[in-house]
Amino acid sequence: MKKLPENHDVELGRTYLYEEDKPLNSFQVFFNTVSDEVNGLLITRTNPSVLKKTFPDMHHNIKIYWLTDIESTEPSIDPTEIEQLDATITGFVNSSLKNNTESIILLDGMEYIISRNSFNQTLQLIHHIKDFVSMYNTLLIIPVSPNAIDIKELKQLERELEIIKFV
Repeated sequence: MKKLPENHDVELGRTYLYEEDKPLNSFQVFFNTVSDEVNGLLITRTNPSVLKKTFPDMHHNIKIYWLTDIESTEPSIDPTEIEQLDATITGFVNSSLKNNTESIILLDGMEYIISRNSFNQTLQLIHHIKDFVSMYNTLLIIPVSPNAIDIKELKQLERELEIIKFV
């Protein structure tokens, strides 16, 4: 896997909870990791056309899905469609495996997913994805603003995932 910035000690097969108010570090690690040898899947609350303007040198190995409940010309996933979200992530990992490439996933918008579903549904999704990426040696980063979700929910996420704090 491409060398990550030194202050980000992350490993393949792990799922990380990046605690930060805005997902700046998450995006930095993601964009710095994607390469010809590492495919990237970005599921984000940010409109993809805005991302492409903000990061004009974005690598071609990045697949972007907008996490939104409106119809869009951009590839999108409705946050209430937990099964579609799960299928998109597992399908991406399987495709990377078939192409013999490593992969990194950035799942931005966890607060939005939680607000549109029950926390238990969201946690079940995270459990499944975490187990799947662990089995297939993929890196998954989930940024969350600790002040944006209930403390009990945050503690459950912290118990389940590897924590990297930026706040």
